[in-house]
Amino acid sequence: MAAAVVVGLALLGLVVSVASYFGSSRALATPGAFTESSIGPVTTSNAPGTEPPITAPTVTATTARSTVVPVDMLNLAVSQATISATICTAGYTARIRPATTLTGPIKVAQIASYGYAATNPGGYEEDHVISLEVGGSPTAAANLFPEPLGVARADDGEENKLHAEVCAGSRTLAEAQSAILALKTSHGYRRTASLA
Repeated sequence: MAAAVVVGLALLGLVVSVASYFGSSRALATPGAFTESSIGPVTTSNAPGTEPPITAPTVTATTARSTVVPVDMLNLAVSQATISATICTAGYTARIRPATTLTGPIKVAQIASYGYAATNPGGYEEDHVISLEVGGSPTAAANLFPEPLGVARADDGEENKLHAEVCAGSRTLAEAQSAILALKTSHGYRRTASLA
């Protein structure tokens, strides 16, 4: 009995210490709570007796959590061992990029599957979830996503950054693939809708 009390008090001390570190016990009780260093700005309030407001985190490929990438989204010719002959070779993605005659009908079907209110295909880019630049499958429906044009254009910078990091050796191929999948998921990608 005494040992249980000691363990309980030790755990309580740990919880208090962690809560003090984060500035609020709410950070411990909120599923998915993040620290500023892991995801960017987090808004808090120091007013006594008030709960800090919760601000949605800004997710980028750099801050996204690790996500397991299903193999059917990947180009099996690309691996960590083959990047110098594949994705890190100038012109590689242009050679494997599919024609819009292939991706166009998939885009139309996926726009309906996602239930978008705006159904004009011209408002979307049939984007590769795992970009070709980091070893995504060029033609698998599971790796295609009708992303609104503005979001797709903004993602291009993250994709290019990840590609450069992989080719420079500062990030592994698997890390880049995981990061971009987390980013696209935060932008609305749903595997079930893409496969429908």
